[in-house]
Amino acid sequence: MSLKTAELQEQIAFYYEGSQVKVKWDVPLDTGETITYRMRDYESKSLGRYALITVNKADQGSTEGDLLGYDTINLGKSKQYSDLAKMAHKVMPPLSADAYPLPLMEQDLMVFCAFLYSGYESRATVIQKFDASEEPAELVTVLNPFIMQDAGTIIFAPPGSGKSYVLQSMAVSLSLGVSTIWETERRPVLYVNLERSPASLHRREFFIRKSFGIPDTDSEVEYMHARGSSLKGIVPSIQAWQAGHNGKGVVLLDSVSRSQMGDLNSNESANNFIDCMNSCGTWLALGHTPRADATHMFGSTHYDAGQDLGVKLNSERRDSTLGISLTGVKANDIPLPRPFFMALEFDGYGLSTIRTAKGMEFPNLIELNAADSEKMLFEYMEKTGKSTIGDASKNLNVTPAWVATMFKTPTYKMYGKAGNDIIYIINNNR
Repeated sequence: MSLKTAELQEQIAFYYEGSQVKVKWDVPLDTGETITYRMRDYESKSLGRYALITVNKADQGSTEGDLLGYDTINLGKSKQYSDLAKMAHKVMPPLSADAYPLPLMEQDLMVFCAFLYSGYESRATVIQKFDASEEPAELVTVLNPFIMQDAGTIIFAPPGSGKSYVLQSMAVSLSLGVSTIWETERRPVLYVNLERSPASLHRREFFIRKSFGIPDTDSEVEYMHARGSSLKGIVPSIQAWQAGHNGKGVVLLDSVSRSQMGDLNSNESANNFIDCMNSCGTWLALGHTPRADATHMFGSTHYDAGQDLGVKLNSERRDSTLGISLTGVKANDIPLPRPFFMALEFDGYGLSTIRTAKGMEFPNLIELNAADSEKMLFEYMEKTGKSTIGDASKNLNVTPAWVATMFKTPTYKMYGKAGNDIIYIINNNR
C-alpha cells in the first residue's frame, strides 16, 4: 500500500554527502526486495524546481541495488515522474513487477516528488541562534591575503596575462607550505584543470618548482584533468576528495568560462556556479575579463556578489619579464587587500624565476593600481560619510601617508576634529 504524505515524512531520510543535502526513501516489497527513491542536485530555477531522481532495486539482505531508472525532472510536472516510473517498472523482474504494480509505483513516485516540491527547501535549511558567550571562529588565512578558509576567491584577467601561472604557483606553494612569494599554510591542493593538457601543466609545474629552488621535490598537488566536463558533473568527485582531507583541502579551478554552467551573463548560471564551488569548501577560481574592458570579470554581476574575495590581475611585459599585480576589488570580513606585485622571468626553456617585484619595476602597473586605490578610498568615504586618516588607513589596508596625501586633494576637505585627529569628508563643491 502506498504511503500518504504524512507517513512519508516519518520515513524519508535527509542526509549529507559533502555539503550537499540528499534525500532517500526505501519502500519494502513483499518479495523481501527494496525499492529506493533518491534525490540529489536540487535546483530552484525560474521555470520550476528540478532534481535528479533515481530509482533502485535491492535484493533481500543486499546493500547494493540495481539502477532501474533516473532522470532530472521538474518536480512540478506530473508527466515527468510518471514517465520515470514507467521507465523503471519496465526493467523490473516479473516477480518484482507483480509485487509492485506500475500504478502503485507511479503513485509513490508522485507522492515523493510532491513532498520534495513542497517541503525540501524548508527541511534542508537550518534555523540557528548564536550564543553570546561563544566566541566566533577565527578567520584563517590559507594563502595571505588571497585565500581564506571556507571562502571563495575569483581572480580575473584578460587571456594571456599570466593568471594560470599564478594559480599553479599558488598550488605548489600551498601543497608544500612554500612562503617564497605568499605567506602560506601547507594544505592539500586539488587543481581542477578544465583548460590545458596534462603535459602543459606538468611542464609548468616543473619550472615552478625549479624557480622555487625545489626541482626534485614532489609538489603534492593533485590534478583533476577534466577538459570537456561540466563543473556540475565533477562536483561529487571534488566533494569526495575534500571529505577525504577532512575539509582542509583547497580547490583551485581553471577556469570559470570552461565550467559549462551555461551563459556567463545569466544570473542563474552565476548563482549555480557559486553554489557548486561553495559546496566544495575552500576555493579559488580564474575568470576572464571582457575583450575591451579589464576592470571587471566577464559575465553576470552575481559572480561578484557570490565570491568572498575578488581579485583583479593586471600584467605588464618588459623584455623577458612579465610583471603582475594582484589587486583586491571585493572582500568579505577582511580589509581589502593592498596591491601585490610579482615578476615572472622567462628564458629560452620556459619560466626561470618567480619573485616579488622591485620598487618601480613596472610603472604601468603602479599607475593602474594607484587609480584603483583612489577609487577604493572614494567609495569608502561615500559609504562612511566621514573618516580620519587612521580609520581610512586601517579599513582600506593602505598606508596613512598615502591617505593623508589623498585627503589633501580637492576631492576631500576637512570637516572637524575628533580629539587630535582631523575628520575629512568628500568635497561636494569641488
